[in-house]
Amino acid sequence: MSRITLSAACIGRGANRMNASVKGRMSWTSISIGAVLLLAAISVIPSNVEGVSPSDDWALSTLDTSGEVGHHTSIAADSNDDVHISYYDYTNADLKYATNAGGSWNYQTLDSTGNVGTYTSIAVDSDNRIHISYSDETNGDLKYATDAEGSWSVQTIDSSDAVGSHTSIAIDSNDRVHISYHDVTNNDLKYATNADGVWSIQTLDSSGDVGIFTSIAIDSNDKVHISYLDDTNKDLKYATNDGGIWNYASIDTDGDVGSYTSIAIDSNDKVHIGYLDLTNADLKYATNAGGSWDYQTLDSSGFVGAFISVAVDSSDKIHIGYCDATNKYLKYAINAEGGWNYQALDSSGMVGWYAAIAIDSNDKVHISYFDDTNKDLKYATNVGGSWGCQILESTGNVGSSTSIAIDSSDNVHISYHEATNGDLRYATNAEGNWDYQTLDSTGNVGLDTSIAIDSNNKVHISYLDNTNNDLKYATNADGVWSIQTLDSTGSVGFDTSIAVDSNDKVHISYHDATNGDLRYVTNEDGVWSYASVDSDGDVGGDTSIAIDSNDKVHIGYYDGTNYDLKYATNADGTWSLQTLDSSGDVGMFTSIAIDSNDKVHISYLDWIDLDLRYATNAGGVWSIQTLDSSGDVGIFTDIAADSYDNVHISYYDATNGDLKYATNAAGSWTCKTLDSAGNVGYSTSVAIDSKNGVHIGYEDFTNYDLKYAHLCLSVPFGPKNLHATAGDSSVNLTWSAPNDGGSPITSYAIYRGTTSGSETHLTTVGNVLTYNDSGLTHGQTYYYRISAVNLVGEGPQSAEASALVPDLEAPSAVQDLHASATLDHVYLTWQAPSSDGGATITGYKIYRGLYNGTTLGSVTLLAQVGDVRNYTDNSVANGQTYYYEVSAVNSVSEGPHTDMGVFIDMPGEEPQPDNDNTLMLVVVGAIVIVSIAIVALVWLRKRK
Repeated sequence: MSRITLSAACIGRGANRMNASVKGRMSWTSISIGAVLLLAAISVIPSNVEGVSPSDDWALSTLDTSGEVGHHTSIAADSNDDVHISYYDYTNADLKYATNAGGSWNYQTLDSTGNVGTYTSIAVDSDNRIHISYSDETNGDLKYATDAEGSWSVQTIDSSDAVGSHTSIAIDSNDRVHISYHDVTNNDLKYATNADGVWSIQTLDSSGDVGIFTSIAIDSNDKVHISYLDDTNKDLKYATNDGGIWNYASIDTDGDVGSYTSIAIDSNDKVHIGYLDLTNADLKYATNAGGSWDYQTLDSSGFVGAFISVAVDSSDKIHIGYCDATNKYLKYAINAEGGWNYQALDSSGMVGWYAAIAIDSNDKVHISYFDDTNKDLKYATNVGGSWGCQILESTGNVGSSTSIAIDSSDNVHISYHEATNGDLRYATNAEGNWDYQTLDSTGNVGLDTSIAIDSNNKVHISYLDNTNNDLKYATNADGVWSIQTLDSTGSVGFDTSIAVDSNDKVHISYHDATNGDLRYVTNEDGVWSYASVDSDGDVGGDTSIAIDSNDKVHIGYYDGTNYDLKYATNADGTWSLQTLDSSGDVGMFTSIAIDSNDKVHISYLDWIDLDLRYATNAGGVWSIQTLDSSGDVGIFTDIAADSYDNVHISYYDATNGDLKYATNAAGSWTCKTLDSAGNVGYSTSVAIDSKNGVHIGYEDFTNYDLKYAHLCLSVPFGPKNLHATAGDSSVNLTWSAPNDGGSPITSYAIYRGTTSGSETHLTTVGNVLTYNDSGLTHGQTYYYRISAVNLVGEGPQSAEASALVPDLEAPSAVQDLHASATLDHVYLTWQAPSSDGGATITGYKIYRGLYNGTTLGSVTLLAQVGDVRNYTDNSVANGQTYYYEVSAVNSVSEGPHTDMGVFIDMPGEEPQPDNDNTLMLVVVGAIVIVSIAIVALVWLRKRK
């Protein structure tokens, strides 16, 4: 498949809109990338945007790099805040789909039958099933893919002429599908839906060349709203059936407007449309939120407004992702503060094409887009816990010898070497935007930089003057930058490392290459003083220094004579030295950090195996372990500890040319690749901000750029699955932990009210998932919401849960009373009453009466037992009939007796043997036998 080349005739419209009469010969883009770039190039509006970079709240990532992928992206978030993206694989002409629903990003091809997958649009239903509309360019059809039945199925919805371009899909409250699209053959706006159970298709607008750039949305009444371009009149048009029949209106007719429309509906069923003003190359916005249609220009800073996507959050704030074609940026606009704000999110090449935006349940933003420089699918989000990487400076050969530090306002400061001119450079975002300046250009300076921030947020930098082999120092502590040479006694200043103590005094470790010593300089006494801490062989290479809470110094360094990791400290008042690791050639690229308990953490390289190694005395004694052995890793290590004493290490993967990162923040060590865009990860330096956000400065060796990676942090998401269960004057709450925003959850705030929506703060509990609210009023319904809190702040509240604390009353009647009898015993069993009356049953009362066959005697209390369901009556007489009833007792009172009592007959007396009578019977028996024998003898004689 070849790219479309635009002729000059196309440029006036910036479009490649074919009036195709032959089915299957439709273009796959209406305003191609080439047209947008060409229009941007000939625009007379200059760009004043330079070095724009995203806020620390945003993370950028490349999702799919398998060929030229990422055209025609569309994005949606499901009820679990998982992200789903449909897009076009230009290399293979396929429909593709990406999701992180399984915990990590997964990609698959959904349709590869011909040239399919352009003009994708994705939506998620209430069961989190996916629905995608798209174009079949080979056959000129509208196609539809879904996993609604559990597996992916694909079908053709409309094959009448050349149809299916500019599709847009939406799902109503009944999970029915609605699709707007363009009929290229007839230049009409078309609409397909299965709202009645089967697919129906109709032409909505045929008044001229209409229906390009369609966008569809459904309101709370399941009414349909569609924005689109009237290309005949160059107008923004709008169609809706909210009045019961379809109505059409031209919203904006001021010039050539209406390309790249995107529509969204707020909670009040008001309409919001973003679109391109092609006459002025501006981003425009139209809404009827004020009762009538109003439109305005939002961004006019160059050629902006292509590839627009609009979304509305739960507070009815408007979010717009779009492309700045002049600067080739992905841009983002929001009216969250009452006025519109704009920022460039990604400026790393030609990015921002096919931008698509979605808002999740926590009002976090997700944007998918195409990187035309690298032909990749990219993704931007302000969800916490995500990494973003960006280029800070690319003017010349910059980025080596980087060192990073964070001030008390969480602003970033980076020192680095500019090799083109041999200068010390410094970058910071302390004023909001990134600013870059040269601090020292006297010779080849700025190698081996190390940066630290004092309590007044003043900057201190140590570095090597490679021209003179001196140790130099730069600071703005007095308000302006001053430079001085600290040590020029031989070849000194190599491998510098700087730290500032609690009194804002400076401590620097470095290598004396002339004598092979570990050197140390400090101004803690008011003047600079110097010492050789270790001179036992060639030592002091790759030094790293840290200060503990008592302002004691700790230095990790390399022993080049013995190839060991060494450690020096004055924690006990004098310098002590020890070898920590001598297992091979170890100790290069050392970096040291001190945690809140003054425990030491050192990362370093195992040169023999090219592994990342780690040493710590956090357990009381020194322990050594290999953290990463997956290839040639561990070069350029740098280490930092956060406020939880978790350890964070940045380092270089030489096998793959990647920036890598290791941490034990999750409880065990994990290693991940942060940046693999070229040969990156040289000269890494890591720092932690006050919210435990991780920041890494490093060099892109492929492009000789200074790069910066940051772990985006945010407040936690809203807790999930809140359940309220009523008990005796109490309600028990349970919930599930949410996404922590990248910073561990420290507590949960519990809100309670007596009417829905009236919750106020009740209490705050620790990092637990249950709470019992006691001492409540019986007969009252209580409503609850929960929010999670981390170091960044308190997140949004959960969905509401309620429980009715029942009124207290006596229990109902005992159920299923049964009795059985043996000699001298009656055994009773029963079941608990159907209701305990709102209070726990404390026991049961047993009642008994005597029945003489005709009359039941008085029934009186026999016994009272605890919360058991059986009783044995041992005070019974055999041969009698007894009657029993049982009642339940709670803290209120005794409940009614058993609905049906039970009668039980005791067995009668068994006859006892009488010895005299027995003897008499024996005598009588003997006499009878003798008599019979005599009679028989007489009879026999007579016969004879």
